Amino acid sequence: MYNFRLTKDTNFDFVLSKDAVEYVRDYSQYEVFYIDVTQSLSSTTGISLVSGVTLNNIGLTGYDNGLLSPGTGFTFPVTGVTYPIPTGSTFKLNHVTGYTQGYDYSIINKVMASVNQPYNQLYGGFYQGFFKLFGYPVEYFKTRANKGWTVNMLLALTSGTTTGTTLNDLHSTTFINNPMSGMVFYMGTRAENKYLTITGSAINNIVSDTNLVDNVILDVTTEPISQIFTDTNLNLFDKTNLYTYGEELLLNGKPYIGFYYISNGIYYVDRGDDAGSILTRKTNQNDIINNAFAIFFRDGYVGYRLIYATDPCYTGSTANAIAGTPDITLLDPNTIDEDSFVNVTDVCDKNQVSKIITKEFTIEEVMSSQKKINLLNPIERFIYVSVVFERDFTYDTDCDLKYGKYKNGTLTIYINGVSVFSYDNFTEIIPHELDTTEYLQEGVPFNISFGGGTQGLIEEINSVGNSISSTTNRILDKFFSYTFIGGVKTIQMYMTPLNVIEIRKNLNIINNNYGIRTFEGGRFTFHKNSY
Repeated sequence: MYNFRLTKDTNFDFVLSKDAVEYVRDYSQYEVFYIDVTQSLSSTTGISLVSGVTLNNIGLTGYDNGLLSPGTGFTFPVTGVTYPIPTGSTFKLNHVTGYTQGYDYSIINKVMASVNQPYNQLYGGFYQGFFKLFGYPVEYFKTRANKGWTVNMLLALTSGTTTGTTLNDLHSTTFINNPMSGMVFYMGTRAENKYLTITGSAINNIVSDTNLVDNVILDVTTEPISQIFTDTNLNLFDKTNLYTYGEELLLNGKPYIGFYYISNGIYYVDRGDDAGSILTRKTNQNDIINNAFAIFFRDGYVGYRLIYATDPCYTGSTANAIAGTPDITLLDPNTIDEDSFVNVTDVCDKNQVSKIITKEFTIEEVMSSQKKINLLNPIERFIYVSVVFERDFTYDTDCDLKYGKYKNGTLTIYINGVSVFSYDNFTEIIPHELDTTEYLQEGVPFNISFGGGTQGLIEEINSVGNSISSTTNRILDKFFSYTFIGGVKTIQMYMTPLNVIEIRKNLNIINNNYGIRTFEGGRFTFHKNSY
């Protein structure tokens, strides 16, 4: 006898089919990479390069992301560093190292004794790699799929904690060193454009056009800029780029030209008179809008974080509006942090929804309302996590995809083949290039992380001088520089949304080897959170 029950919970997998044969498809053609980090960091599937490419300005990105080893005699800053990508290369992850600061990025090889299977325990470390290079013939898979995508991850839940100082220690107790907590997957840019604040006190006085090549500063003096007086100073960015606007100084909401000075971090008109009018520093954040997305665990809960553009028609309160001038965007990252999230959960929501809304962008966090991972069971074990995004509308061509109006869809998280989280108002992540010239963003946008979020610019070398910046005031530093407290084994991605049957088909191939408990369909089943 079969038992049916009505439920309002959408985290319930039920498939009714007249003919199961019609439902079978060959989804292997959509697989774009598969990596077992205990064996190799290069994908065993997907597109390989027809011809090699050499990056001539990978710089500190190459060292921080583990592409290059500094060796002996390593000094800062590093310019003109090359990195070859040979013919036949596939998408590759690298062990993030962060050579430029004192954070611990340790990863230790281990074996889970209960099933005699290897995994890599993360002690602050994680993996990251670019799947596309802006302006170069390197693209292992498209930035957007016609219908959606799927990421499958085999993770090890362990009782281990981090050692030393990790990126998690930069923050409050949001994810700090709690077993089975942290960000496990990230997609977007690894950092903002560190040349974004090119106008203002960060740039030295430009005395002639000989210091500029393709709008990029090559050499500067040691004197801070004190005047904005020519188009040269106002156009240090390539504004033909879709995402390029850079930073401006505004007076009464309009671009300012003339002398200015800085006192206690505030910009003033004139050359040093305390009675000078205050200038507004406007920074465009297009680098990160729709370009930062992460899946996280938090003490048994599951969810995601995402940055997208704030609706220009939004008239509610924001985290950065200036009193009396709500039309001006004042983006000072010092004004927002983890405590700035506001709970906006609707009575109809089955998840916890929190947001930080600024005039320019919104940081959204959606987390399950109940714990989905059993933390009371101390036995170390593997779990199979699948993240599926399915757009509400399918696009047939890249042209439709680029200019299509509808970008929302449903994000679903499965653990061991069972849906545990679903949000049907998800804003699609659309990775894109940064607002600077091609060779200044080699390896920066179009990144994927496994076992963590991203460093951001926490370990930035200042563009002026040799000093190392320790600021945590940028958005990615503050909200996405978290790492997973646990172990990782495999990661796989499809450029199509898999359904529950296909997810379980993949899981059934490996579940016995890794001791993963699965649930068979056919009858109504009820189970507690025991993943």
